[in-house]
Amino acid sequence: MYSAQQRVLRALVLSAISVAVTLTPTNSHAQIGRMIKKKAADAAASKVTDKAVQQGSDAKLGAPFTAASLDRVLSAMEINAASWAKSDSIARQIEPLERQVGDINTKYQRELDAHSDKHSQWDMCRNDRTREYEKSYPQDQSVIGQRIFTVIQRDPKQGQKISMELGQMQQQANAASQRGDTAQARAIQLAFYKKWGIEPPDQGISPAEIEAKCGKVPVPPQSLVMRDKLQARIDTLRVQQRDAASAAQEKARDTSGMPNDEFFTMSERLERWYAIAVKGEKGGAARFWTDDEGALFEARRARIKRVFEQQRRG
Repeated sequence: MYSAQQRVLRALVLSAISVAVTLTPTNSHAQIGRMIKKKAADAAASKVTDKAVQQGSDAKLGAPFTAASLDRVLSAMEINAASWAKSDSIARQIEPLERQVGDINTKYQRELDAHSDKHSQWDMCRNDRTREYEKSYPQDQSVIGQRIFTVIQRDPKQGQKISMELGQMQQQANAASQRGDTAQARAIQLAFYKKWGIEPPDQGISPAEIEAKCGKVPVPPQSLVMRDKLQARIDTLRVQQRDAASAAQEKARDTSGMPNDEFFTMSERLERWYAIAVKGEKGGAARFWTDDEGALFEARRARIKRVFEQQRRG
C-alpha cells in the first residue's frame, strides 16, 4: 500500500511521463527530470494539507480548533472588538475637547504666559520662605517621640494606656489621610496631643506667613480656568478609556479560557482563514488550518466575518 505522500509523488511521475511521450527523444529524459523536480518542489511547498498536519505540523499550527475552543476564541475576540469600538467612541469625545484646549492656548497665549511667569515667581518665593522656616524650626519624628516619652515619664502608670491610644490614633489618622481627609487626620492627632498634654509637632509655616512675605497666590485668568476644566474632562475620559480596555482584556482572557500566547496563535490562524477564505486574498501563503478546522470555520463564517469587520471599524 502506498502512503499519501507516495501516492502524490507517483501521480506526479505518471503525469510527467504522460507529457513526455510528446517530446523528442533527444531531450525528453532531461525535461522529464526537470519536471519531476519542479513538481516535487511544488508539492513540498504546499505541504500543509490535512494529512501532513496530522503527520507532524501540529507544533507549527498549535492546539487544534474544536467547536468549543473556536466559540471561546470568537467570544473573546468579540469582547475585544466591542472594547475597541467603545475606545473609539471615547476618542471621538476627546478630539473636540482637545481642539478647544488648543484654541485657548493660541488665543490667550500672552495672558497664560504672563500668569505662568507670575505664579512661578510666587512659587519661588514660597519655597525660599519655607526653607528658611525649616532651618529655624527643625521638626521630625524623634522630637515628637521624645515629647510623648517625657509625658509617660511624668506618669508611668498611664504609659501603657498612652501607648495603646497612640497606636489607635495613628491608625485612625492614617485612614483619614488615605481618604484624602487631611483636616480630619490633623484633628485626630491634635485631640490625642491635647488629651495627654503633649506639645503638638510643628506643622510648618502658615499660609498667613507666606502671604506676608510673598503676597497672595496669583489669581488665574478665566482662560486658564476654562482650559483646566477642559483638560480635567479629557483626563477623566482617558481614564475611562484605559479602565474599559483593561477590564475588557481581563474579561476576554477569562472567556477564552487559555493562556495569552495560545489565544493569540489561534486568533492569528483564524484571521488567516478569514483573509483567504472570506476576503479572497492571494499570495501563496501557507494555509494554517486543517480540513476539519476549515469546516468549523465555514460553519461560523458570518460570525467570523462580523468580528473582523468590527475590529476594523474599532
